[in-house]
Amino acid sequence: MSTKNDTNAVWPTVVGYADRMSVRAGETIRFMVSSDRTKSCQVHLVRLLHGAASADPGFASEDVDHPINGTVTIAPQPTFPGSLMVAKPSENLAPDGELTFQAYIYPTQPAGGQKQTIVSWSGARTSFALGLDENGRAGLSLSDAKSSSALVSDKALEPHRWYRLTATVSVGAQKMALYCVPLAGRYVGRAGSVARVPSIDAECSTGVCELGSDQDVIALAAEYDVAGSHRRHYNGKIEAPRFFSTFASDGSEIPHPVLLGWDFSEGIGPKGVSSTSAPSHGKISADGTLINTPARCATGHEWTIDAPDFRAQPQHFGAIHFHDDDVTDVGWQPSINIELPHALPSDVYALRIKDGPYVEHIPFFVRPAAGRKSSSVLFLVPTASYLAYSNEHAAHDAHDAQQIVSRIPVIEGADLYLHVHREFGESAYSLHNDGSGVAYCSSRRPILNMRPTHRYHAGAWQFPADLAVIDWLKKSNFDFDVATDHDLHFDGRALLDNYKVVVTGTHPEYYSREMLDSLEDYVADQGTLMYLGGNGFYWEVSFDPEQPHVMEIRRGDVGNRAWQAAPGELRHATTGRPGGIWRAQGRPPQKLCGVGYAGQGFDRSSYFVQLNDRSHPEVQFIFEGIDPDERIGEFGEIGGGAAGQELDRFDVELGSPPDAWVLATTEGLNRGFVRVSEEILFNRPGYAADHDYKVRGDIVYFRTAGGGAVFSVGSISWAASLSHNGYNNNVARMTTNVARAFVEGLPQSSWVDR
Repeated sequence: MSTKNDTNAVWPTVVGYADRMSVRAGETIRFMVSSDRTKSCQVHLVRLLHGAASADPGFASEDVDHPINGTVTIAPQPTFPGSLMVAKPSENLAPDGELTFQAYIYPTQPAGGQKQTIVSWSGARTSFALGLDENGRAGLSLSDAKSSSALVSDKALEPHRWYRLTATVSVGAQKMALYCVPLAGRYVGRAGSVARVPSIDAECSTGVCELGSDQDVIALAAEYDVAGSHRRHYNGKIEAPRFFSTFASDGSEIPHPVLLGWDFSEGIGPKGVSSTSAPSHGKISADGTLINTPARCATGHEWTIDAPDFRAQPQHFGAIHFHDDDVTDVGWQPSINIELPHALPSDVYALRIKDGPYVEHIPFFVRPAAGRKSSSVLFLVPTASYLAYSNEHAAHDAHDAQQIVSRIPVIEGADLYLHVHREFGESAYSLHNDGSGVAYCSSRRPILNMRPTHRYHAGAWQFPADLAVIDWLKKSNFDFDVATDHDLHFDGRALLDNYKVVVTGTHPEYYSREMLDSLEDYVADQGTLMYLGGNGFYWEVSFDPEQPHVMEIRRGDVGNRAWQAAPGELRHATTGRPGGIWRAQGRPPQKLCGVGYAGQGFDRSSYFVQLNDRSHPEVQFIFEGIDPDERIGEFGEIGGGAAGQELDRFDVELGSPPDAWVLATTEGLNRGFVRVSEEILFNRPGYAADHDYKVRGDIVYFRTAGGGAVFSVGSISWAASLSHNGYNNNVARMTTNVARAFVEGLPQSSWVDR
């Protein structure tokens, strides 16, 4: 049974996520779900047929018989955003009643309007907390079962400046003090050494409380309780935190041996550093556990441009950047477990949850059961790109969103819900609350824009748009399997070798080195690739070896980008790989698929006109049923044409094979389409499609060195034209012609004659 529904205007009342994006038939997948209150909901396993990329056929799904179908009880589950480090000391830190904490700190939002904790040592009876108040003033507080004491500086800390922070306590002398010494350097901090910044001191001689016990827990960058909740998160960097069993008379470097400390540069190597743990040093041991993946390998207070790479000089990258809105695992408990039938076909599925008028779909991708023979076609689901855009807030937060899409962004219920519920984390296009870029994205949280009914503010985008390709494969009677970017990253080329044809999604923008190497080797050999999108293979990403559900992105120094990595922080901390776009590393997309990102425009799409190369005998199979004077894709559900959103062009200077056939090129693009920023060396008028011939999309076909072939359409909006007129159109016809030839056997190549 096929069902259609549209809940875009309804406020979400139940949300969830799966424990993984990809699963094999015959395996079990778990779903973590939360609701606004405890209630009964109807759940059903469904196969997704088409997304909301077009009005016809529009969103459609098909019910799948399964024992899980029925009524389940869903309850609210708490979410605690923000990153921190937690450690359990092996001994009491202050058995003699004297304790000093010292660290280098770099607050990025000191006057953030709420209290921020830099370090806390607390338990059932006592508490030691050092942090910033709502106005950015440093404060130290102590409490025990009988009393409490507090100390606050008279001046606020400046944002984006390094300080050496010292907090010291003597129970016997009834004293507590804090010292905050500003530091300056040529390369670190927002202001240089020429700016005047006062030191910040505070002392108190009364009311010092009892210090903690060996049962108390230390937390950096937040307050933490043993139940797992945390609050009052700190925004900024912390470097070299350490405790001393002495009382400090001032804020200078403490010469005594370290009682307990953490050197965050320890463990940094050629493959990055751990994202989940930090070893301790000193007399007492207390290895740290990192929660919600704070940014490691951050530049420290003595960093200079002479230390550009943390792999070579890790001592300059001994800071961790914590954020109050980091989220890489919301940590919900499983609500529903589904054991998938061994015979379940490989496809795109979802757990549908109905709560009155609201319908939640939690998608997942089913690979063939282990040992089952593969189909001829593999649809490679661009889950890395889904993560990069996960819970994107551009329509609300980006000051230039309306200018980019050339119209008022359309916002739906899920977008408004995400705007309110920031605890589900941000996309890689967002900024943290302190203004730094979001470098980590995770699948272990609700991703409400990765839903089949979601409509992006600039038109169909990512997952719902990719379902149009799935629907075309089914309507065209191709047997196919699905696998994800995650599968390609971890399985490598062995995943691809089982298939005659690999078909991409509409926007496979984010690629790890393992993914790109595997796909390139497959294509260079005898594989065939249908690249049915635009702006693909653009940004390098890494998947965290310790947390495979976490993906890392570092943006800069070229490319269309939502933020710029700080100086020295472009390299991926989880793998040691360079960040940025693949083109800047000598691997422009043209080398793989003949075309690469050229420009973007989101208001009105256009069409392709056929070029002379379409007359070559070797490409006639592509144009079967298409007249030479037909405009290709002068229709479609994204902007009215198959050439739109983001476009890729053929360019020999960037690595396009010289013997490739350029079959068609865009025509009629308006000035809303502009050139990619990495090609603009001097800014000047004229970098729009109405004046710039390099702002275009090209349809390209070529044979590969190993006897395979590549077909690239050069446009994101191509897939949204497939279903036009019931799939009876030249976009669907051309795409089907190519796929059939790739499956059944390519014509004899005449490469030696070209």
